[in-house]
Amino acid sequence: MIRRKLLSGMYRLIDLLENNNNTNFHKNGEEAFLVNFSKIKAQSRVIIFDVGANKGDWSDIVKSRIQNYELHLFEPSAVAYKALRDAEKNNYPNGQDSLIAGISTNHFSNPG
Repeated sequence: MIRRKLLSGMYRLIDLLENNNNTNFHKNGEEAFLVNFSKIKAQSRVIIFDVGANKGDWSDIVKSRIQNYELHLFEPSAVAYKALRDAEKNNYPNGQDSLIAGISTNHFSNPG
């Protein structure tokens, strides 16, 4: 019992130190990365991969901060795939890209 509690505490400490399982965009370093990355004035289109896109929240933030991008979303989970596709249909019912300055390509696994 004590050993299990010690191991559990050690795993939580390691997760904390390595920033694992931290999904807070403002605290986990992702926001700082995008702020710094968006300052780079690329002469050509920036290619970005969102692997494990889930519902596409991170990609939406990227689209709002990066001007000239080519964005590829990958999502292997059938449940998240459906949520991502539904969000895409609701936000862009005519199939147009979300931002004129960029291109979004979604890559999904077979949802079946």
